[in-house]
Amino acid sequence: MYVEAFTQAKDPRAPETNDDRLLVHESRVFAVLDGVTDKSGAALEGGLSRGQAAGRVLDARLRELSNAGAFESGTTAELVASLTEALRDEYVRRGILEAVLADPNLRFAAQLAVAAVTPLGWRVLVVGDCGARVRLRGAPPVLIATTTPHDDITAIWRALVVSRALRRGAEPAAALAVGRTYALAGNSRFLPEHADHLSAADHAELAPRAVSAALAAHAALTAEAITAVLGAGLLELGRYRNAGAPLGFTCLDGTAIPVASVHDLVFDQADVLGIELFSDGYFGPPRDGDPTVAAWERHFQHVEATDPLKIAQFRSTKGSVGGRSTDDRTVLIVTPEVGE
Repeated sequence: MYVEAFTQAKDPRAPETNDDRLLVHESRVFAVLDGVTDKSGAALEGGLSRGQAAGRVLDARLRELSNAGAFESGTTAELVASLTEALRDEYVRRGILEAVLADPNLRFAAQLAVAAVTPLGWRVLVVGDCGARVRLRGAPPVLIATTTPHDDITAIWRALVVSRALRRGAEPAAALAVGRTYALAGNSRFLPEHADHLSAADHAELAPRAVSAALAAHAALTAEAITAVLGAGLLELGRYRNAGAPLGFTCLDGTAIPVASVHDLVFDQADVLGIELFSDGYFGPPRDGDPTVAAWERHFQHVEATDPLKIAQFRSTKGSVGGRSTDDRTVLIVTPEVGE
């Protein structure tokens, strides 16, 4: 196997804050794990974030599953249940099970993309908003990725806030801080502490505009659903984690995952030229270029140059400023045969 990988924290000067994680196990299992940003405000012992704690637990369980041959014989439901059980066992070990079940923001949560080589072929498992691109011999590549509306709905609201703050004369860093606060809080209430950059009149104007813009972008959703997401903000969106449609989203956090939301595909080994696993910090894969870290980083630079504040083409719930990128980013590229 030829493996090329890259991972970097939002702030390159603070690598210890990276919630992403890479796994390469015995040339058999390869994974990218993306820990969910810790919104609890409650530190763990040793300075770990909850996303990092989730990554460590899931890393260990993936190795155990590989050693036990689970990727050869286990069903989707069995694999996901084992990963979920590992997190739940960690809660029990720490004596926090009751607390984390009551408050989603206290849970250790992560998304992941896994590629395992088995006698049956390459098995690719994706849970949540990590992604995988499988390059095939004589066929177009297969992109395996999940998109859910809740983050984009919040990003629409945030983009309106940031844009208005910039119009009011805020520096980019200040505008991003206001946008992040409102992304966390939602659009249902005015925050007077940020009145210098977003007045009460601005809020009254922009809140309903966010509903209209989100309805236009997500026509399959009802106004009631969109209003609920906008009002909840990121701090309350945990209530939709592993819930049903239309607003449920999948995440490994120790609670039951709807198996139908998990991607689990097998590809004949002879057909696979390579597999790229990535976290959402890249905003999708590069359209052009060889499957290399250099190509992924060129794509990242394009995203940063095109929309650094993430309020337009690459809108998001966070933005880049002052040497800090929007999110941690990780890519792991596996090529079974060098020179192919």
